[in-house]
Amino acid sequence: MTDGDYITAFLRLVMPVAYEFAPELVLVSCGFDAALGDPLGGCCVTEVGYGIMTRMLMTLAGGKVVLALEGGYKLEMISKCAGSVVRALLGHEPEINLVPLAPSLAGLMDIKSALDAQRSIPNSPWKSLKFYDGNSVDYDATFSTVQTPGNLPNKESVDSLVADLDSLSAK
Repeated sequence: MTDGDYITAFLRLVMPVAYEFAPELVLVSCGFDAALGDPLGGCCVTEVGYGIMTRMLMTLAGGKVVLALEGGYKLEMISKCAGSVVRALLGHEPEINLVPLAPSLAGLMDIKSALDAQRSIPNSPWKSLKFYDGNSVDYDATFSTVQTPGNLPNKESVDSLVADLDSLSAK
């Protein structure tokens, strides 16, 4: 799982539910097991990905976010990721042009499975997820943006993503 996979999961699953829940405070058990090169996590999330996810969480609860370090087993990546998270908390934007943000096919399939599982729950409290069904999400078009070396995001697509997040936080 890459930065793109985690960020897509945040945008499609975590943030819609979080906005609907409308927390007064966000508490995060912030482990870096998913960091690139971690011997146990087996994922490939970079410090940039952690910074982006932190900035997304800061749009909740009026920015009241508490992160507690708990995990990660590659010291170099723990320090990079923790530094990126602290910089994000201080208001610095991550350098998102340095990493590919498109999700992998496996990541998209996992997200779709999670959405399908959520939609199968009768009377689910998370109404925001009903908009992401097979009729409203064009998975063929989404799969065409799957991460490859030739389709890294450009500044305009990232600016659009940031604008979308800003508009959500203004609601």
